[in-house]
Amino acid sequence: IIEANYTGTGKAYKNYADYTEKNNIKRKALDEKMSVTLDDVLLDIYPAEKDEYDDGNDNNHSIVITAKHGENTLLFAGDSEAERLQELNGQIGDLRCRLVKMPHHGRFNSYTKTFLKLTEPEFAVITSSEKNPAEQETVRALEDINCRIYQTADGSVKAVSDGKTLDVEFE
Repeated sequence: IIEANYTGTGKAYKNYADYTEKNNIKRKALDEKMSVTLDDVLLDIYPAEKDEYDDGNDNNHSIVITAKHGENTLLFAGDSEAERLQELNGQIGDLRCRLVKMPHHGRFNSYTKTFLKLTEPEFAVITSSEKNPAEQETVRALEDINCRIYQTADGSVKAVSDGKTLDVEFE
């Protein structure tokens, strides 16, 4: 398992750590960019740059992944908050992507609109539910840039790339 380079303090993290240890599952704490090629898809995996963040939020330790397949780039922003999102421009450089997995279940923060200007997504996937719905400010910001929005509260989302086209739909 490739994981963020930090130790959580919550119950869920402890359960995860106990489970992986008990089952002899190898864990790799990512402390520098890692690149992996699967067939003709390049995955770049970016760790958080800081050991601690000003807001103390564990979400800022999220690993961020870009998947490049021909002309298509997909950006998976984990649960990143504003401070972590600001790091990405320096880590990744060109943030433009066809599809973005919106950070932190579609929560709106001080950097959301800037993030969307930098990514210019055509498609956005928001991992949401009735319990954790996307914030309306985020949905409006995506609508303002004419981005097609897919919320997992409405069903599973499938994205298929042939290297040129990208088809996104509910399953």
